Amino acid sequence: MEASLALLHKHRKAQQRLFHPKRAAELLETIPVSDRLTKAEALFLDAVEQPAPEYWVHPTIGLMLQSSRNAQSIDGDAIRCSITDSMFRDPVIWEDHQPGFSAPVIARAIREARRTHDDAPSTAAFLKLCAQHRARFRQWSKDTRVLAQIRYDAEDHIEKLGAPAQPTDDDDGQDIPF
Repeated sequence: MEASLALLHKHRKAQQRLFHPKRAAELLETIPVSDRLTKAEALFLDAVEQPAPEYWVHPTIGLMLQSSRNAQSIDGDAIRCSITDSMFRDPVIWEDHQPGFSAPVIARAIREARRTHDDAPSTAAFLKLCAQHRARFRQWSKDTRVLAQIRYDAEDHIEKLGAPAQPTDDDDGQDIPF
C-alpha cells in the first residue's frame, strides 16, 4: 500500500491525473488488487473509528513517558492521566468520533513523538499528534477507494486492448502492522 499511496500523493501534489491509458500496465503492477485494497480500507477505517480501551491507553502512555529523556523530572502519572482524561472525557477532542483514539493512531503518535520531541510531549502536543494521525488514516481510507477506481480503469483499458487478464488476488502481499 505504501508505494501506491505515495504514487497517488505525488500525482496529487503535481496536480496530475494518476490514470493514463499508456500507464495502465504499470498501474496494475503498482496498485494492489481490489481484495487487498478493500482489506486496507477496512483497517484504515478501524483506525479512525475504533478507539482503544482506556485500560490499554493508561499503560501505553505511561511507557511512552517513562522512556522519555526527561522521565526523572516529570510527573508521568499526572501527564498520563491528563492525556487519557482528555481522550475519553473531552468531546472537543473526539470530533465526530467515539471517545478516545485507536491503538494504531496512538502507536503512530508515540513513534512520531519519539522522533520529534526530545522530552516527553505535553498533553496538548500529544493529543494534536493523535488527531493528525487519525486524519491521516481517514485520508488513507479515502485514497484506497480512489486507488481501487484507478485499478478498475486500468483493468478495463487492458481488457479493451485484448491483453491477458491480470491476477485478481494477491497471495504474496504481507500487511505491515501500523
